[in-house]
Amino acid sequence: MGKNDANNEELREPILKLGKMVTNRVPIVLGMEKLTKDDPEYWGLATLLTDEQAEVALKMKRRVPRTLDDMVRLTGMERDHVEKIMEDMSRLGVVEYNWENEKHEKQYVLPMFVPGSAEFTNMNAKLLEEHPEMGRFFERMSFLPLTKIFPWLTNCLAPLLVVAKPALYTKLSKRLSSNLKKFSP
Repeated sequence: MGKNDANNEELREPILKLGKMVTNRVPIVLGMEKLTKDDPEYWGLATLLTDEQAEVALKMKRRVPRTLDDMVRLTGMERDHVEKIMEDMSRLGVVEYNWENEKHEKQYVLPMFVPGSAEFTNMNAKLLEEHPEMGRFFERMSFLPLTKIFPWLTNCLAPLLVVAKPALYTKLSKRLSSNLKKFSP
């Protein structure tokens, strides 16, 4: 299923909720804007996940490690079934592993999109070949969260830098302008 397929189907509520939970776009996180089927958070996840997988992921907290036992307890599902869902989501790049804990046991982590799952989906060549729209998903999830940050930087931080560190301001402003021209859509 691609972006257009996600937009032509019925709105999938678990996917919408998961997209909102995982995003780091400030207006959506704060409830100032609503997530829609046209947003990459929705169509990126709708391309990859079943509703059941999204419902299991919704039992997690973003960036909080969960063991398989935790997930069995949280979902109330059979252990083998939950493990298959978690492993499938890991292969898709939506969930990652964490072994850095006292017991050195496998833990599952639901990352945000960038850094996180948008990158992981693009590291899987087979997945990217099957769903080339995931390249656009990564680009959108890398760019969109910054669109609300840059105005703040220019309106709040820039005047402080002009006064306190004029040479640094000049250097940063030239570099930022150059990069924005290079990478703007």
